[in-house]
Amino acid sequence: MIHGNYVIVLDGIGYSLDQLPKGKVRTCYAAGLQQTQFEQLCANVSPRLIEFKNLLAHDFSAIAQMENLIGLSLLHCPKLTQLNGVERLSNLEYCSLNTCVKLRELDHLADLPIRHLRIAGGMSKPLWLETLLPLSKMHQLEELGFANVKFAPTA
Repeated sequence: MIHGNYVIVLDGIGYSLDQLPKGKVRTCYAAGLQQTQFEQLCANVSPRLIEFKNLLAHDFSAIAQMENLIGLSLLHCPKLTQLNGVERLSNLEYCSLNTCVKLRELDHLADLPIRHLRIAGGMSKPLWLETLLPLSKMHQLEELGFANVKFAPTA
């Protein structure tokens, strides 16, 4: 269901932000959210799986409210520069970062129990990361995938 410039689908049913069900939501897909809408969503639902497409938020810290999250997928998040707040998702096992081309570091993922991590740049624009050092702390990591990822030269 489309409401303005964003879409919220919870367990297969579309909602606007003011109609979000307060019960247990297992799966959420959200597209085109601005910062305020993203914060509202994080405050009102706590799914196990969430996928954001074209997230237009620049501050990701509200994600910490989704304490039940085990799977996070970000697809085309053009304003996102860091993953602050993710470090508080103590159950996160799956993370996919696709076309978040302003993201530069993975530090906020380092101490999480992530087992599956996929990182990809855009089709024509790579994702430039500063380092892979945070991955060395991911002791549960079983699957790691990269596509069009480059590393910044060190001085």
